[in-house]
This record gives sequence, C-alpha cells and structure tokens, in this order.
Amino acid sequence: MAKTELWDDFGESILASPELTLAAFLGHEPSMIFARQQSILFPAKSDFQADQTYDPNPHKLKLAADELDSTFLMRCVSTWGAEPLQHAVNACSQLQCERHDLCSPQLLPLRTEAAWTLQKLINSPSPATRRKANEVLLKCKVAYRQFEKSPDSAEAQQVWYHLGAPWFGLETATGDLAARIDCGETVPAPSNSSWCARVTVWPVRAIDAAAHWSSHVVAQEAVRSTLISWAASRLETILP
Repeated sequence: MAKTELWDDFGESILASPELTLAAFLGHEPSMIFARQQSILFPAKSDFQADQTYDPNPHKLKLAADELDSTFLMRCVSTWGAEPLQHAVNACSQLQCERHDLCSPQLLPLRTEAAWTLQKLINSPSPATRRKANEVLLKCKVAYRQFEKSPDSAEAQQVWYHLGAPWFGLETATGDLAARIDCGETVPAPSNSSWCARVTVWPVRAIDAAAHWSSHVVAQEAVRSTLISWAASRLETILP
C-alpha cells in the first residue's frame, strides 16, 4: 500500500514532534502557537478531510453525523500511532464507567475489572499486567460468545454495550498495533494508507460505546481533552 497524501505533507514533522503536532491538531493553543513560531507543520481537520484514507464513511452508509465525527476523530488520531490510540480508548472506558450507572449486576464486576486493568496496562505496562489484561479480555469474549450469532438480540446488545468501552479498550491495548504491517508496506506504520482503517476498528467501537451512555459530542471531548493533557505533559520543558 502507498503512503497517505497527508503523510507526504506532514509526516516529517509528526515524526520529529509527535506530541506537539498532535496537541496542536487537537486545538491546544500553546502548542499551536509554539509550532507556528518554530515553523513546525501540523495538520488541520481540513487536511484529513482532503485525504480519502481518513473518510469515516467510505461505503456511504446512512449514519448520523455525530457518529461519523467520532469515527473520523479516531482515524485522525491513528496518524500518531499506537500510544495515543491507547490513551483515547482509556478515556472512553473511563467515561462509560462515569456515565453508565445502571450496568447489569452480572456484568458490572467484569466491566470494572476490564476498566481497571486497561488503565493499569496503559499507565504501568509490564509482562504481568499484559498477562492480566489478556485474561480479562478473554472473559469479555466468553461473555459475548454465546450471542455472536444473534448480535441484534437484547442479550447480545446488553453484553456489547455494558462491557463496552472497557472491553473494546482492552482489545485495542493488548494488540501490538505497531506490528500490524504486512510485508512490503510503507513504514512507519501510520504512513500506510490502510493503517487507520485496520487499527481503529476497536477504538471506534470504544468511542461508540462511550457515546451510547453519554453522547458522541461528550465522548469526542473526553478523547480530545485526555490526549491534550497527555501530550502537554510531555511538552512542559518546551512550552512557555
């Protein structure tokens, strides 16, 4: 697969200043000002919209505009690689746990365990934490497995949305996103024109689940604010 048009224009600055360009793209004013002062290019929403790679609805399905905006956001974030995607799905997981008070009593312990394990895996990764994450992820899959053939049933929908973002976050964070490159494709991975579609399947499901218990606008803001805070914390030594 070829490089994306966006990567041709902004890939060099994204590689050189990943946190700065991400924060600037997300609207963090100090990062935007500093990047412009230093002549560091960063993409705008319109740049992603001009590249069909990031089209949130390539099959032209009848989907709500706010849902497409959530998909688009996750596709854009994928340009900065695996780590921002992991923080994005953790934001979705935390939002769902805050907003979804009436989780099924049968599923609540597993949802809590999934959310806690996801956050620990992202903040303090270790072989032991990864093993635990895989164990909890398997529990989530087992809980849903009996309903796989009838995904529209009430029982399937309950498991899907009640485990929701914590489960989908684990699916994202336990996968080796950086290694999902087929032989012969461009490097680094996010420059690949098929990268964002392949690696955002679970992140898009995570933001959709979080939005199910709040709204897409709220879920998008949770992702943005979390990523800005994470990126800005790494920029403290350079930003005024």
